[in-house]
Amino acid sequence: MSWLAAIIVYDYLLTLDAEVERYWILRTRKDLTLSTALCFINRYLTLLGIFPIFVFTLWPELIPGLM
Repeated sequence: MSWLAAIIVYDYLLTLDAEVERYWILRTRKDLTLSTALCFINRYLTLLGIFPIFVFTLWPELIPGLM
């Protein structure tokens, strides 16, 4: 399962420069649209969701009662 986390992080890093160029540099409040907010939510919730799986795959001793 850690290979899936690696693919997601790799995809995130590949598209980070385009994300910074298009979404992080907002000139006005009007640039923050629903689609921009959904893009941020989609990208960062995926990373936050995969992080515990990645950590517990690498260090299973952190889960009490597993071993």
